[in-house]
Amino acid sequence: MNIIEVNKINENLYILNEKINPKIYFTMALVIGSEKAAIIDTGYGTTGDLDKIIKNITDKPVICLLTHCDPDHAGSAALFDEIYMSNLDEELMKKGSLNVRTRMMIVKNSCNGNEDLIAYAKAHIVKNSTFQYKNIEDGDIFNLGDCKLEAVSLAGHSKGSMCFLNRKENYAITGDSIANDNSPVLFFDKCLPLSVYKDNLERFIKKAGDDVVLYTGHDIKPLKRQIIPEILSLCDEAIDGDTANDAAYVPPFLKVNLEDSNWLAKILKRLIMNYVSKKELGNSLPLEHKKVGYTASIKYNANKI
Repeated sequence: MNIIEVNKINENLYILNEKINPKIYFTMALVIGSEKAAIIDTGYGTTGDLDKIIKNITDKPVICLLTHCDPDHAGSAALFDEIYMSNLDEELMKKGSLNVRTRMMIVKNSCNGNEDLIAYAKAHIVKNSTFQYKNIEDGDIFNLGDCKLEAVSLAGHSKGSMCFLNRKENYAITGDSIANDNSPVLFFDKCLPLSVYKDNLERFIKKAGDDVVLYTGHDIKPLKRQIIPEILSLCDEAIDGDTANDAAYVPPFLKVNLEDSNWLAKILKRLIMNYVSKKELGNSLPLEHKKVGYTASIKYNANKI
């Protein structure tokens, strides 16, 4: 089954998309240098052959760089011999972020009932729930030959979230650090306070430059330019308490299909979602802060401002 879609951006940059949902992208970046290549993030691991797919694109030795340790970013990491991740995200792995059942549950909830995909993923998904890695520090340089990737910390979505900056070609791979569907996701119990994230985002932009091209972990195209000043403005408003009109936001993984005719399935789904809610959200329903005319919004936890 052809789950991994390969999109060539230029001779040295590919964006790979793990196609488990027709409306949501789960993307990874392959950067190819003259001596080495780097795969940045690895998807859910549904195919079990991401390493082989990369070998069809380049014959260079491949290192694996992780923006963070969520299941849709580190699911295939164990396929690679040389893995780099911030040790601040190790607690996510220890808490079961890469558990096979967890990843399969998310795939099932994301694929719109595609039974062929579910069966394929169940047979081929990467079984590893842990892996050995080397720690990444802010400012670390990964030399691929004629291009270098610089690790830049942007903690917020997770404590150890990293972006990877290619100064030569003026782009950065951001994972979930800046936007997921035009909105930074900052409502999980693991996330840092909104004020801390804002400070870290300002630091990142100062280091990377206002004109840097940003590739998120959930789109093939780069983010729009105006999204950074919009996010910073929205953060300021929320921090200042201008949140009276903010509505509750229900994450997709907490939504239950009410049209499901199987009452037992609905009860089981609700029990699972309640468990996930307590575990991942600290039992606090997220809020979304918007502004008329803005492309961006912020999804945050009111208990973490």
